[in-house]
Amino acid sequence: MAVIPLGPASQWHEFAYRNITPNKVNYGDNQITLNVKSSASPLLHVFDKPTSLDNFYASATVQSKDELSFQIANQGARGADDAILRIGFVLAGSQRLSWWQRQLAPQWVLKMEKLLPAGAGVGKIHFYSTCRNPKLLNKARIHFLDSNIHEKCVTLLKTKGTFELHAKDMGLKNVLALWIAGDSDDLKETFQVSVEEIKINYK
Repeated sequence: MAVIPLGPASQWHEFAYRNITPNKVNYGDNQITLNVKSSASPLLHVFDKPTSLDNFYASATVQSKDELSFQIANQGARGADDAILRIGFVLAGSQRLSWWQRQLAPQWVLKMEKLLPAGAGVGKIHFYSTCRNPKLLNKARIHFLDSNIHEKCVTLLKTKGTFELHAKDMGLKNVLALWIAGDSDDLKETFQVSVEEIKINYK
């Protein structure tokens, strides 16, 4: 499996959503820490060329001075659509945005498109996430705000500390970028999640 570099900031691109406070990101020698405080934002690593992925593995640690709830009955619904960690893969779209679509698109989409290879647009994004509701474990969903966002909970968190995320037989093709996110703009929590290792298996 190939190891994704988690060090220099030059290997990663920070984005921000409109009207949402972005996370503060710290880059260590071998890890990336997302400082989440009622905030949310994507962090992307763009691959050298479109690739196909079969499986991935990630390890991370979540810490907080506050008490975090590990029983969120409505997680994923409006008003509770947060995850301590999401690992996502951005797939190539069939074409770039038209002039009219660019006038309506969020700024993070426009910025992301500029980083992609010539002619490549942003297609579907597949997330593999943590959850704090046992009913969501191994369940897949299409996001209520965007049908291009697909998500599956692969790790149920029950406490703070170190955890793993992994998925097999993903069958993803034309993957352009890796997406890391931790968010709490809905639940208004404060925590730090340090991503310590990400490995991917090219198909």
